[in-house]
Order: sequence, then structure tokens, then C-alpha cells
Amino acid sequence: MALNNTGPVAVAETEHSYACTAMAFRLIDDLSKRLRQGCFVQSAIGLIDPDQSVAIFTGTDEGELIKFGGQSAALSILPYSASVGRFGGFPGMGTYMYLYTYFPGALQSEGIPQYGRYKSVVSQPNFVVTDEAGQPLPVNSQALGYAPRGQWMVTESPGNALVRINLADFSILPFGKSFDTPGMPFAGHTASLAVTGDGRYAAVASTEFSSFKVYDLAACTTPKACPAHDYWQYVKTQIGSNLSRISQVSFVRDDLISFNATNGSQTNSYLLAPSGQITSLLPYLGLGDSYASGQGAWNYLAGTDTAVNHCHQSAHSYPLRLDGRSVACSGARSRDIINQSANYSGQVSDHRSAKSREADGSETSILHDFTPGYLAQQAFVTAYQPGVITIQIGGNDVGFKDMLLRCVSPGDCYQTYEDRLEAEQTIAHNYSKWVDLFRQLQKTAPAARLYALGYPQIVTTGGKCGLNVHLTPGDIDFARQVTAYINGVIQKAAAAAGVQYVDVSSALAGYELCSSAAGNVAVNGVTAGNDTLGVLGQESFHPTAFGHELIEQAIRRATHNFANTPKLASNPGQAVPAPSGSDPLLQAPRSGRPVKTISPASGMTSSGVKGGSVTIDLVGADYGLRPNTTYTVQIGQTTTSPAQTDSQGDIQTTVPIPPAVNPGIQPVVVSGLSQGEDPVTITDTTYVGHSPTDYDGDDVPNPQDSCPLVVNSGSDDDHDNLDDTCDSEFTLPTSKHSSAADAGGGLLKLSVQHIMNAAHFGPTKNDNSAPQTAVLSAATATPHYGGTRGQYYTWLLLLLVLVIMLLVVCWMRRRGDRG
Repeated sequence: MALNNTGPVAVAETEHSYACTAMAFRLIDDLSKRLRQGCFVQSAIGLIDPDQSVAIFTGTDEGELIKFGGQSAALSILPYSASVGRFGGFPGMGTYMYLYTYFPGALQSEGIPQYGRYKSVVSQPNFVVTDEAGQPLPVNSQALGYAPRGQWMVTESPGNALVRINLADFSILPFGKSFDTPGMPFAGHTASLAVTGDGRYAAVASTEFSSFKVYDLAACTTPKACPAHDYWQYVKTQIGSNLSRISQVSFVRDDLISFNATNGSQTNSYLLAPSGQITSLLPYLGLGDSYASGQGAWNYLAGTDTAVNHCHQSAHSYPLRLDGRSVACSGARSRDIINQSANYSGQVSDHRSAKSREADGSETSILHDFTPGYLAQQAFVTAYQPGVITIQIGGNDVGFKDMLLRCVSPGDCYQTYEDRLEAEQTIAHNYSKWVDLFRQLQKTAPAARLYALGYPQIVTTGGKCGLNVHLTPGDIDFARQVTAYINGVIQKAAAAAGVQYVDVSSALAGYELCSSAAGNVAVNGVTAGNDTLGVLGQESFHPTAFGHELIEQAIRRATHNFANTPKLASNPGQAVPAPSGSDPLLQAPRSGRPVKTISPASGMTSSGVKGGSVTIDLVGADYGLRPNTTYTVQIGQTTTSPAQTDSQGDIQTTVPIPPAVNPGIQPVVVSGLSQGEDPVTITDTTYVGHSPTDYDGDDVPNPQDSCPLVVNSGSDDDHDNLDDTCDSEFTLPTSKHSSAADAGGGLLKLSVQHIMNAAHFGPTKNDNSAPQTAVLSAATATPHYGGTRGQYYTWLLLLLVLVIMLLVVCWMRRRGDRG
């Protein structure tokens, strides 16, 4: 046996037998905005505190009370599910558990806004948990555990048995004796229970009854008689005689258990293994989105740049430069990191669930090969227990890509106070989600040192921008301010979770867009591409290979090469301050229009052409959409056909582009009521092409257009047959173009006819545009020493001059010899 102490945990979490995340929150309509404390469980409809009956519904950051019969509803939350249990009834011992398969459908808003709103449970439950005879089964509401993917539940039926319940068909397996015996009064004791994802092993721990057993449910001989090993004496001897509480027991793997234990006044987390040593199977693992995957650094690994998989994982990405492995994927949001639902279908386009990949065995090869995009990234953390983890996430949660696209459009972006307040609130609303994400990763790998990264500033003010930047000085100011605000909220979330924050905001200083000669920048400008998720190549405004080298160096400096530093103490009592008039981001004139709650959904909408149509593809649970409900769809400023959600709350439909919509980048808005019966506004951007044969409307057919993304400038200073206005990197133009290259590139804003649909046409700057045939690892990746394409051409020219000079010298010597 082996037991490892992995460090202190938040005291607020030790008060609960079930796994939850301690965090601060505010109640909706509480004018005092007083911070309250809770411990929340992640569900498909948001974060829920079962003890206080408070829900932070998806798309908000404020809690709302849930009541039944005017009293707080006693709830049990099925992880990553829209199903919720409610306790009630009066059996002789314990309580009954009623299940609502879609809990928001059972709720109705009550109360008066600004005086105290709440949700009331008004519908009848779909099921009641029953025993083998079909009678309601009494359960101990203080002794519950769920499998990570939610199929299995374990609980105690007081005076009867410890039972495993299959939530797919509600079959029951009694596997051990209950702590109470028949005839004894039920004292309402607590116990911490857990079950593995396949339902085979169950763990039950109770300090009140001096028991810590692990049962093998595949080897039961008779009901209540499954073999078990009791670790109580070993655990107590190792931890200390003052052991007073064990809580939050969970299976990391079948052979590894995590739990919290209080010994005297100190509470720590522990890892328990039945035999051998507890060691990391991987030194370092990188998690995150496109900034971590290396999109924009090119040289993508095999299988990550295909029609099915757009993770765009580069051999030059900073996780691989740090001599680690990576499962980061372009487009990743928080849900793609920690979603353990059996129905999670990944980021790839084959739409297969995690459950199906487990059933056919493909999950094993995905984990073995570190193939990103198919499983939640947390699955790799579970499998390999890395010693060090970096996580860079949040940009896609807040729609940063769409913000930049909006800035690429004509005119200054986010010019009004209301525009900026909506952006700031959107970012702030993700705080609770990020706290929970960081804590979930900590619980999945308790021994790992977890580092949360912010984002680098990619453009600088007051410089000289290349033709491919397409941002005005006002746009650049906004881009820098919103990046700083995102980083600030990520930093606060990391502090609340006890995670070390790594500031890489200045990693690219001196090499951002507009800061130096265009051939010497570390960030791609606007880039033509063949991706299907937006009008620009996904590499636009992403670090180059040189940029990832700079980020790698910044991480090494900030972490002292991942020195073995002690864990930070979590601070769940803090929250993001409410918007203030003094916020730098909010310094803009007011328009007086109403402010909406925005939920960004980058990639929701396809591109189309004038007179055609676009597709809307939304996972309803991500945005709190209600099943079988009609939502309004608006393209540009014009309403088009409505969209209907299916029984899961998802939208997959095609809507026409209204004739009044002009070509170019246009906003797409889906609006209606959320699961919490609050207004929801989901936003994305789409590109409307001028015509099927000439997307940018420049009278040059798409196949012959040398720069099919924008109207050509006529400049191609690096001679790569790609016009500089949509070239990811190039040398700054000569003096005849200098007026177009002034600070901000304002004279080259993308107009209505300047942009084409890169989802269908457009050469890329990728030397490996076809899927590669061999996987590149960190060991086989081509080294990059910081040079860019412009620098290489300069050295080539110098070498050519040197060769000519040598030839001239030799010719003169031979001529002299003949003389």
C-alpha cells in the first residue's frame, strides 16, 4: 500500500462528504451585492450548491435560490447532467430520492425582481428510486457518490444495505451492510462514497464508524456480500491519531483513490494506492486552446489538421518546446477540458460520444497516442497523473476571436460604454466556471503542480503596422485592454482555486504586431486559410513559431523551470468586483442603449453568400437553452427564420441570409429565454460573400485571385505569390506603400468587399498544408531559433552577395595571373 500527502485543501470543502468546489457568489437581486460562501457541483445546467439549494445557471455569475413548497429544496446533483435528484417523503429511516430528468423544466420563476427572485419546483418528478420490489427506496442523503460520467450512483439505504444504482435502467445491486442495523434509530450520519466509471469498484469511508473500505462489485457472491478491503487502520496510522474526518472520496483511476482528511486542525488531500509507489506517469502535460496547441506556428502534427480534426497542434508549440506532451486543441472552451459526461462528443466533427469511444475501445488508443480533440482533456490528466500541468484557457469562453473579427470590420470596434460593458460582463461571468475548472484539475491530479497561464499581448500601440494587421489605433487600444481584463479575471480565479498564475502578457514584447519590422514579428497578421470555422484563417492573430519560443522562455522564467514549489493556499472567499466606472476598459462614451447579457458562441455559424443560407449548430447545455423551444435568429440587423431546439436543447438547422444583409463580416444573434427563464443572447460572426464565384467582389474570380481574402494591394515583398494584405508574415513595404503602413494600418480596414470566405478558398502559409503522414513528437520536431521568413531571405541575400564577391576576386586573380 502507498499513501501520499498532496497538500492542504480549502476548509470549506472538507465540510461536505461529496465532491464540490468552494467559491464565493452573489445572490441575484441582492442589492447589497454581499459575497456569500458555497460549495458547488458542476451540472449540465450550471453550478449548484446542494446544501444551500442555490444554482448559478449557465450564462450568469449570480446565484438563485431553488425552493420546494416554499422551503429550500434538498437536492442531489448528478455531475454533468441536466438530471437532478430531490429528497423528500417520510420513510421510517432516511428519505426518498425523486429524479427529474430535465430539472429546468420543473422550475418556475417566483418572487419580484430586485426584491428577491427564486425558482420554485412546480412539476412532478419523472422517477423515484425504488428497491428490487419496486417500492420507494429510503436513502441516506448524507451518503452519496457518483461515477465521473454519471451512469452509476452509490448510496446507503439506512438499516438495509450499501447499494449501487444504475441510473440508465435503475437496477440496484446491494453490495455491503449499511452502517445502521434494523431497529436502530437513524442518526443521520455522514459517509463519503465513490464509484468507478465502469461501476466495478466502490469506496465507502466513515470516521464515525472507523471504516474505509473498497468493494469489488464484480466479485459479489450474494447480495450484500461483495469482497472488500478495509484501509482504515493503515490510513489512520499514516495520517495520525487525531484523524477526525474523511471527505470527498473519489476514484482517480481504478487503482488510485483521492480523499481529504482532517487531522487535528489541519486538512490535506491524499492519494491512496493498494500497492507499490504512487508516481507520475508523465513529467509534464500541456492543456488548453489554440494559444497552447500552437495554431499559427504551423508544422501541425498528423491528424490535427484534417476535415474531422482542427486541433492544429504544432510541433513548435510551447508545451512541446518544454519537453512535454500536449492535448491542447484549437477552439477549446472550459467544457472541453473537464466535461466527463458520457455524451460528450469532443471537438471533432464525427459527433461520437465518449461512451461510444469507450465501448469500441478507441478511447484506449486516443489516450495512448495523446490525440487531442476526441476526449475531454481531463481524461489524459486522469490517465497519466502528470507531475506538472499548464492550462491556458478562457479566450473561447469569452469570444475573444469574435471580438477581433468585429475589430477587423470597418471602423473602430467597441466604441461605446455599453459595448465594452457587455464585453466586460461576459468575461466576469466566466469567473466561477474557471474557479471550478482549476479545482477539478487539482482534484483529478492532486499531486501535480498546476499552472494557469494568461494570454500574451499580440499588438502594441504607437507602432508601424503591416498591411496584414487591419486594426485602427482605437481597435488596438481595445484589444490590449480586453486582453488585460481577461488575464486579470483568470488570475483571480487561479488565486481562488489555489493555483499558480503565470503572467505571459509581455512575453512577445518588442515582437508584437506593429512593434517591429513585419518580418520580425512573433504574431501572424490576418491570414488567408482553408478552415471552416471563420472567415479568416484560424492562424490570424496567433503566435508564430518564434512567438512560441518566446512564450516558452517566459514560462521557464516565471516558474523557475517548474521548480518544486509548495502548493498555494486557496482563497475561495474572493470574487470578481462589479464593473466600475474607473475600469480602463469602460472609458468610452455612453449611447444609452440597454445592456444585454452576452454568451459568445464562436463557431456556431457557417459562412455563406448573399442570397444563400448559413447553418446554426449549438450545444444547448453550453448556453442554457431550453429543449423544444423556439429562438429568434438575427443576421446583421435583420431577423431571419427562427430556430427550434431539440429534446436536448441543441440547435442544428439552416436559415436563409436575408436579402437586406450586405456582404462582409456580420453578427449572428440567437435570442430567447434560458433554462433559468432569463433572457439569453448568443452571439457569433459569419461572413457573407458577394457571390459564389467572387467572394470579395473585386471582379477577379476566386480561383485566380492572388489574395482571395481581401482586395489585393499589389504588394508581395517576400515573393511568395500571396499578397501582403492577407499574408501571415512579410517584410514591410517600401516607401511607395508607407502611407498604408502607418500605425494601426487604418487605411487598410477590411471593407464590405475586402473579405472573401476563407472557409472555401485561400492558400495558407503552411508548408505542410496536407495532413502529415507521421506524428511528430517533441524529440523529432525541427528546432526553431527565433528567425522569421524575412530574416532568412536577408541571410540568403547576404550569402549570394558574398558568393558573387568571391567569384569576382577569383576572376580578377586569374586575370592577373594571365597578365
